[in-house]
Amino acid sequence: MLVLQRERDRAAGLNTRGFVSGYRGSPLGGLDTELERAMRSNALEGIHFEPGLNEDLAATAVAGTQQIAQFDPTCDGVFAMWYGKGPGVDRSADALRHGNLAGSAPHGGALVVFGDDHPGKSSTVPNQSEPLLAALGIPVLYRDREDRGKARRQFRHRRCQRSRRSAQPRKALPDLGVRWMLMAYNLASPVGGGCMDPEDGGLTAFGRSLIDEMERVGMVVCCTHTGHRTAADVLSRATRPVIFSHSNATAVHHHARNIDDGLIKACAATGGVIGLNGIGEFLCPLGADMTEAFVMHCDHVVQLVGPAHVGLAFDHVFDIDELENYLRANPTMFPPERHLIPFRQLSFEALGDIVERLVGPTGMLRRSSAAITCASHRRSGSRLLKVLRLLQIKALRVYQSAFGSASAAAC
Repeated sequence: MLVLQRERDRAAGLNTRGFVSGYRGSPLGGLDTELERAMRSNALEGIHFEPGLNEDLAATAVAGTQQIAQFDPTCDGVFAMWYGKGPGVDRSADALRHGNLAGSAPHGGALVVFGDDHPGKSSTVPNQSEPLLAALGIPVLYRDREDRGKARRQFRHRRCQRSRRSAQPRKALPDLGVRWMLMAYNLASPVGGGCMDPEDGGLTAFGRSLIDEMERVGMVVCCTHTGHRTAADVLSRATRPVIFSHSNATAVHHHARNIDDGLIKACAATGGVIGLNGIGEFLCPLGADMTEAFVMHCDHVVQLVGPAHVGLAFDHVFDIDELENYLRANPTMFPPERHLIPFRQLSFEALGDIVERLVGPTGMLRRSSAAITCASHRRSGSRLLKVLRLLQIKALRVYQSAFGSASAAAC
């Protein structure tokens, strides 16, 4: 986001700089690690990262970046970001209040990024920051689960069992901000079979009517977790892009949750995207290098259908204990031999290595001339920017097809 903001300013003829400060701590514990990694690799050109001694000093420094008009500035403005966990928001309230009241520079701006620990797992008390930020007059753009605004729903409905057997109420979902939905979740649904079912009877009559209605009201159809026969039927039925939001390639690692080359090609033929996930069971055998396996899945799909149809979708789980308990409690939906415990997944820290292996000097995307086409990619030396821009372009393409250009731009 920071890199893209500078690119956008540059395209508008502005000479801006970026500044980031905050205090490390769960659930934002990996942010400063990734920022430091990006600084070392020169991925944050024109953006300065300064870890705070504490949260309120970091917030004061961020507020100060908006006062450059009082000095002799060497740039047109500074866009800044403060980050901290819930207790950090509490202790920084005075600095945040004064910074908000002072306002931002004409070509600047400041973003407050907070991570709440609702159950108090790594904090002395549970916390929720939205009420305090409201009292400070700071708008919340991305509400958390305690305040389910449209910005939080992020376009998805987990599975169609919740939609019952009538396709008519579907218009209510996009009105609530739900913009995509799975056809099944491992087991059969009214639409068709799940990927863990011993038999898959294919797309039902209800499923056909549901797909038609979803396309009519502007919802994206997702076939992750769906049985292969049902997924093939969905792809044949659809007239707009279909996605596999978090699925990997069977050709690289055989697992019932992964999809074969036929489904990958059929998805690409609709104009859709395959989001590759970072779950160990779906990446590689136990003991193998998950980072290298993720790159292999990406390489396979890119070689098969091109980079325009590949996305990164880690499907990261934060509360692993809760997930493992859920897996144990639902052996039919999650057969133990296919969902091993302890649960394995890629960490956010692996993203830097993945980017390097994808677009580094000998990386996979660097070998594919079709991957980087925008003039801004050729101007910029930022490898991270190339990956971010690719993901942004392909997601926007799917959204524009389903929602219409204006709605997709608003997303």
